[in-house]
Amino acid sequence: VRNAPVWLARFLHSGVGLDERDNQRQPARVRAIDTGNINRGRQLLTADPATDFIDASGAGLLHRAARSGSESWVRELIAAGLSVKAIDHRGNTPLMIAASAGHSVVIHALLSAGADVDQRNSEGNSAAMLAISNNRVEAARLLMEDGADLGFRNQNDDTAGDLAIATENRELIELVRQFSKRRKWLGIF
Repeated sequence: VRNAPVWLARFLHSGVGLDERDNQRQPARVRAIDTGNINRGRQLLTADPATDFIDASGAGLLHRAARSGSESWVRELIAAGLSVKAIDHRGNTPLMIAASAGHSVVIHALLSAGADVDQRNSEGNSAAMLAISNNRVEAARLLMEDGADLGFRNQNDDTAGDLAIATENRELIELVRQFSKRRKWLGIF
C-alpha cells in the first residue's frame, strides 16, 4: 500500500490481524499475554506498537501483563510505549495489580520505568496497602524500600499498619512497624 503509515505497512506485511480473536473471543494481543507467548506478542506489537486493548474493567495490556507476573511482557509493553501510569475503572495502576498479586519482579520493572509508588486508587489504597492487605510480604517490602508512604489512610480510615494487623501475619506486621519507625510516621500503631 503506497503512502501507508509505517505501522500499517508492517502490519500488512506481517500477515497478523490485530482484531484476530481466539475461540474465547479474546483479541490476539490479550491471548498472547495470557498464554505467555512473547514471540507472538512481539509480532503483534511490531504490527502496531501504539495500540492498547482495554477490557470491560478498564484494564489495559500492561495491567494484564502485571497480573500474569510476566516481567518480560511488562518490559516489552513499556518499550512499546504503554504507560505505567494507566488506570483501570477502579483507579488501579499496573503497579497496584502486580502488588496485589505479589509479583516482585514486575513491581521492580514498573518502578524502574517510573511507576508512582504512592498513587492511590478509588478506594484510597496505594500499591503498598494492596500488597499488605493481600499478605504479600516481599512485594510490600520492595515497595517500602522504594519509599512508599505508610502514613495516609484509605476510604475505610485504615492505615498500612491497620491492614497489616488485619492479616495477622507477624512478619508483615513487624515489617510495617520497622519501616514506620524508620520513616518516623506516627499514628500507625
